[in-house]
Amino acid sequence: MRKRVRWSWVMGLLAIAACGDDAGGEPTTEDQGPATPGCRSGQFPGGTGTLTLCGPGPTDRACMPIEKFQGYTKYGGDISVFPGSLPDLTALSCLSEVGRLSVGQSTELTNLHGLENVSKASALELLGNKKLTSLEGLKKLTSVIQITINSNDSLTDIVGLPQGFSTGSLYVGINYGLTSLDGLKGIKVTRTLAFEGNKKLSICTVKAFGAAYPGVELVNDRNLDEKCP
Repeated sequence: MRKRVRWSWVMGLLAIAACGDDAGGEPTTEDQGPATPGCRSGQFPGGTGTLTLCGPGPTDRACMPIEKFQGYTKYGGDISVFPGSLPDLTALSCLSEVGRLSVGQSTELTNLHGLENVSKASALELLGNKKLTSLEGLKKLTSVIQITINSNDSLTDIVGLPQGFSTGSLYVGINYGLTSLDGLKGIKVTRTLAFEGNKKLSICTVKAFGAAYPGVELVNDRNLDEKCP
């Protein structure tokens, strides 16, 4: 019997991001090393907890305006971003190193432009971004421990990851517009591939994709039920 992945935990991630440790505070201009041109040098102050950043729009979250992070290159903990009605993530254009990076519940983002300088992150989460159609913008991020792509209804294919991108685990769930996995061809996965609840994504497509990863656990659950050849 195949092991099933339960996607209720993803909503838990959203809740955690919304009320995580308030590691914010007013940024400073303290110099902590050689600066990247156009960017402040060093780490954003405030500890190593979860830093929650919000764009414009109504919110009931305890968060810091995203523009206050602009210019900083590093953060020692995790960052959860709720862009609101922002059309892009240019406020994070200097960010290069972070722990878990989560982008959720945007109403206008169609891609991830603004994250071009992110080269080091432990995990990437894309959760409930209404208009997201591409993962373009991650050209320096070549590996993460885990990537989660959940409830992004405008995704029809998962395109935009850099050539040779690698991850331990890839979780793709409840993306109701997803029909193809062609954009993922060539990525490296070492541990788990999980596709669950993508109602337009054929189980046959998932099965064929998983066949390219012998030895990697494949979860193919509650996707479009079809009779495979």
